[in-house]
Amino acid sequence: MIHHDSSFTRGDSSFARDDSSFARGDSSFARDDSSFARDDSSFARDDSIFTRDDSIFTRDDSSFTPDNSIFT
Repeated sequence: MIHHDSSFTRGDSSFARDDSSFARGDSSFARDDSSFARDDSSFARDDSIFTRDDSIFTRDDSSFTPDNSIFT
């Protein structure tokens, strides 16, 4: 029996992958660096707010002076 190869030939064109349809749109997935950039000015610490006012915490030594007379 004669085998007709032409009838069993795979149509490569019909099974070819359409690369254009599966290509990833790199532009759509690109990260917009400008939107994620940290605004350093908004996160800057205002040192003046956190500065300790030493005058408030100064101990008034005169109020803690023991009255030695009561122990005499």
